[in-house]
Amino acid sequence: MDIAHSINNKNLHRCLCHLDYVNKNIILSPNNDIWVIDFDKCAIDYRVHDIGYFLRRLLRRKNTNWDATLAVEILEYYDKFIPLNLDEYKYILSYLSFPQKFWKISRDYYKNINKCNKKSFQKILKSSVEDIDNQSEFVYLFGKHIESRFGRDLIY
Repeated sequence: MDIAHSINNKNLHRCLCHLDYVNKNIILSPNNDIWVIDFDKCAIDYRVHDIGYFLRRLLRRKNTNWDATLAVEILEYYDKFIPLNLDEYKYILSYLSFPQKFWKISRDYYKNINKCNKKSFQKILKSSVEDIDNQSEFVYLFGKHIESRFGRDLIY
């Protein structure tokens, strides 16, 4: 994807990132205080890395199924407090474009080729290929949103 090559890294803000920002690491107290736990993967990184990771974990679920509208709503809400620039949006788009599930299943299959249940892996792989269609549609729609938001064409 050429978009990743067009990112100006100087425009990506660095901060302390959690790098495992998922629901199991967020605790809501009885007083509605929010507590984030499990900082073992914590590092200085681009702030949009955490955002991309959070979005991928959310969007890959069956009930959200790469819903571009949901991603846009989340980012618009985030933007109210901490505005993101074009390069940060391009980073998120590039991050969410990578077929993580397909890559992980393929890697695991070839690492365990002599020990694995091939039929089981084929079923999981087939499911991940179907997810890629939804993910591809998401990438297209999210890219169009970025173009509209910033009034610029992206290079695909």
